[in-house]
Amino acid sequence: MLRLKSILAATGLMLAIAATPVAAQAPDRALLRKQKEAMAALAFLDGEWAGPAEAQEPSGLIKMTQTERSGTLLDGTIRLVEGRSYDGAGKTLFNAFAVISYDVRTGHYLITSHASGYAISTQMKVSGHGFEWEIPAGPQAKMHFKAVVENGVWTEVGEYVGPSGKPRRTFHMEVRKLRPTAWPAGSLVSYK
Repeated sequence: MLRLKSILAATGLMLAIAATPVAAQAPDRALLRKQKEAMAALAFLDGEWAGPAEAQEPSGLIKMTQTERSGTLLDGTIRLVEGRSYDGAGKTLFNAFAVISYDVRTGHYLITSHASGYAISTQMKVSGHGFEWEIPAGPQAKMHFKAVVENGVWTEVGEYVGPSGKPRRTFHMEVRKLRPTAWPAGSLVSYK
């Protein structure tokens, strides 16, 4: 009987410990509302997109078909974007994934991008129906990306800016919105 009481007491303690982080992190409703409002400013990205793109590689200009899909998670407080490019035979040439969030305390958007074995987080500026961001690209160099979405067309340009300060275009896409999507929140794991 003493052993059973010890097991029950230990089980109760483990359950109490497991529940503590959840109780200690009660949601801040005002914070969540502001994050959701900030993500709503990027709702023009939601859906599935496809169209022509080109990338300037050391070996020359590569023409491809670019696809994008975008949607929200965490009740609309973060936005996910996946980009994929294909050659004429349907082989994947490039695949990138980004998480866009908004920090209410600083008033800044943050984009965390994963591609080609690298991950980087940087601030993202949002204005109207567009956005832009920069990432380091070596000593005194950066990559600058600017996107604009108008009339169902998402145009994005990537430029390398070296020590001279003169931009050189390395990427261009012009994708059209194909359809809405329930991705990524549309396929939740059932709890039953």
